[in-house]
Amino acid sequence: MSRFFTQSTYALAAAIAAVAFIWIASGAFFGSSDTEAVKTPTELAAEATSDATSVRVRTIRAEMRSAELVLRGKTRAFRKVEVRSETTGVVAALPAEKGQTVTAGDTVCELKVEARQAMLDQARAGMRKAQLEYEAARRLSGKGYRSETDAAAALAAFEASQAEVRQREEELENTKITAPFDGFVDNRFVEVGDYMNVGQVCAMVVDTDPFLIVGQASERDVASIKPGDRGRGLLITGETIEGKIRFVSKVADAATRTFLVELEVPNTQGTLRDGVTAEIRIPVQQVAAHRLSPAVLSLNDTGTLGVRVVESGRVKFLPVAIIDDESETVWVSGLPETVTVIVVGQDFVKEGEAVKAVSEDQLLSSEAPENGTRQQ
Repeated sequence: MSRFFTQSTYALAAAIAAVAFIWIASGAFFGSSDTEAVKTPTELAAEATSDATSVRVRTIRAEMRSAELVLRGKTRAFRKVEVRSETTGVVAALPAEKGQTVTAGDTVCELKVEARQAMLDQARAGMRKAQLEYEAARRLSGKGYRSETDAAAALAAFEASQAEVRQREEELENTKITAPFDGFVDNRFVEVGDYMNVGQVCAMVVDTDPFLIVGQASERDVASIKPGDRGRGLLITGETIEGKIRFVSKVADAATRTFLVELEVPNTQGTLRDGVTAEIRIPVQQVAAHRLSPAVLSLNDTGTLGVRVVESGRVKFLPVAIIDDESETVWVSGLPETVTVIVVGQDFVKEGEAVKAVSEDQLLSSEAPENGTRQQ
């Protein structure tokens, strides 16, 4: 019995080993019908693309644009003068209020006349007397009744009286302190009843048209600027004004080694103010540039300004330089003539990453039928 059980065990083990050998051999020689087929590179790339991040792109072509030299500075009145008294006296009237527009010759401050009119009348009377004495001496000298010396002395006295009259007239005129040019009374320093000395300031008058925008040019840039060049001023208030270069200094500032540049701009409406932060922009050359939204600009890991583009399905960072900016766009240089810029999603991808680029034109065409259906 035991002998029969032992022989049966050996037979079962041999059968199992034979089945295992046949199963392994069948897989080695015939392969498995469940084995996955080897994929081609194109299929692998397509599979990778299907899993890639989608970004919106726009293809942009370069345009010729004037590169501009930018100088930072401020606005400045063409002329600012402190109007001063040329005589002494008490302020009697202030015809021009602070903030008032005046023309050349308008009275800004007026002093009391006091005894000046009486002194002028006295001088005129003395001049008339001296004139009569001179004419009499001249006639008598011609007839031989007076010497030529007497006639010359009478003439000298007459001329001296004329000079005194002119002096008294000027003294009287100086009681009216007038504006030296058309402008704006920006400040007033005296009130009615104040006593003014010679040289004391009555008011400040500002010439408002034209106006200046002043800036400093570096040693490297000053050679490209000359008087008469066209330029434009951009004020921090948002105003843009066209003008021309009026002055370029020949002497550098000792502290900054920069050169003063003045841009003259019109101010017929009188809206410009002195001391407002501004930029002077001067066209210097034509360059190929691309017009972009500032939102597509970004910085790489080293802090370089640029844009992210798509080339051969992968992200690439290209550095740019801003050559001009407008209200909602900027002009940049440094890109190829035609470039595919990532306009949405650029902050979520990195250089070298495979992406799925979707152009704005594709989005518009896909939305058009839907929008048309809605309109119906």
